[in-house]
Amino acid sequence: LGCLAGVALFWEGIYGEKANEIKGVWKGSATLPCAYVPVEGLVQQTLSWAVEHDKGEGTIFRRDDQGDHILLSEYRDRVSVPKDAPGNVSLRILNLEISDRGIYTCHVTWRDSNYSLIAKEITTNLDVVKVAATKPIIRGGERGLTLPAGASTSLSCEASGSPPISYRWFRGSPAGKAALLSSGAELAWHSLRLSDSGTYFCEAHNRIGNGAVQRSDAVQLTVTGESKHSYHTERKEPNPAELPGHQALAEALWCFSQQWLTGGNSRGTAISAADNH
Repeated sequence: LGCLAGVALFWEGIYGEKANEIKGVWKGSATLPCAYVPVEGLVQQTLSWAVEHDKGEGTIFRRDDQGDHILLSEYRDRVSVPKDAPGNVSLRILNLEISDRGIYTCHVTWRDSNYSLIAKEITTNLDVVKVAATKPIIRGGERGLTLPAGASTSLSCEASGSPPISYRWFRGSPAGKAALLSSGAELAWHSLRLSDSGTYFCEAHNRIGNGAVQRSDAVQLTVTGESKHSYHTERKEPNPAELPGHQALAEALWCFSQQWLTGGNSRGTAISAADNH
């Protein structure tokens, strides 16, 4: 009786006697809670999850000494129960459908040291809803939003809501003029250029509700460094006379050239006069 009371107190103390209310997002996932504290002397014998909804009722999942069994085909490859967490027998449902709405019952039996069976169950109401896309968030690459020319990077647009969610990328101000760049959740550059510096934002929408478009806040992408073209066009060849250590040499060469020119002019004048004689 002590063991039985221990299980019962935990079961009711955690979840109470009323059914849980779980709301899942269409095409998303949901976990229906069911757990107990393992008690020495009690051994779990069976676990089952059953459902009652518009399609009817039946057992979805059963675990016994033969293993796990999924008994309703519409849940195959979509449901699972933890195996390596003693006492945690919660049901996880993937890729939720509207038809998954209903009442789910978790039923567990234990065997005590006298080979008597103890049974407990708890119910959960699951509602599946379609949710409009939320305001998207832009996430930058690992290197941030300031990068050198030639680097590669990407921006990702993330919004929650019922799929499918469509994304579009723009360059410019969300409140002013903007140019449409591409569609898709990611905007990528394989080799950044200086001209890629600018303001970017994205939009997200799905067909839920009025299908309103949600717009992100803008982010500033900054590309640093000179391009190869600007380096060559603006490069100035150094004047040797202006370089440190070359000033004395430059002055000596200038003096030599002046002396050579002066001597050349005198010699030229003398030859010309001799020829006239």
